[in-house]
Amino acid sequence: MFLIQYINNEMDEKLRRDKLRIFRADYREKHKTIWSLFILSVIITIPSVVGVAYMNEYPWNSSILWYCLCTIGYTFGLGYISAFSMYYLNEYLPKTLKLFDDIQKTLLLLDRIYYSATKFEEALLNYYKVKPDNYAEYISSIIVSTSENGKCILFKEVVDYMHRIAIEIDFEEKNLYALEGEVMSVETVKAVNCLNVYKSLYNYNAVRGINNIKEVDRNDLVKALENFKAGLDSLENYYKRVRKYSVYKIE
Repeated sequence: MFLIQYINNEMDEKLRRDKLRIFRADYREKHKTIWSLFILSVIITIPSVVGVAYMNEYPWNSSILWYCLCTIGYTFGLGYISAFSMYYLNEYLPKTLKLFDDIQKTLLLLDRIYYSATKFEEALLNYYKVKPDNYAEYISSIIVSTSENGKCILFKEVVDYMHRIAIEIDFEEKNLYALEGEVMSVETVKAVNCLNVYKSLYNYNAVRGINNIKEVDRNDLVKALENFKAGLDSLENYYKRVRKYSVYKIE
């Protein structure tokens, strides 16, 4: 099991500030149009204000065209700066902080599930490298005690491990739905559900009127394992995107 260890005192606060700064920089990059327009409005406002002030002071040395242009630039620039200030204080700061905190919660929730799933995979493969297109077929051939007429009997230890992962997912799933959609997307929730091989096999059997997974259809098993691999790959990609924002370390 992952040992989640928060860094203490001043170091923890410094790490949090640094990670939040990185997250906000990436967030601004995603919404760079808003920030680009703000910079443009500042560039337009400064000379426009100077121009209006000059033409008010020396009206005889001014033209109505330049006065109109400076007034338009001044009005646009000042209006956008005012709107941006409201956005910065009332949306950008609180929203990025909320999203950042939700990322920390997401990583804490997903780590337990992801760790169990990867350990399950490692135990089955024993570090044996399997080609992606042969992944499900290979694992389905080593986790059954017998396979006859398209029916498979899973090893009890395998079923028990699948069940533990299912319990972990069921325990954390409701918390995942409570997080911001920008942090916990529908695709990520689906990836978590794909790791629940036990539930998938149980549902497949339930369609056939069987209320256990002592014996499963081989095609169902292969399909569930394909989904399991897809779920693992999806979570790995998720971690690559958000791990750099994490304020805790894993040992």
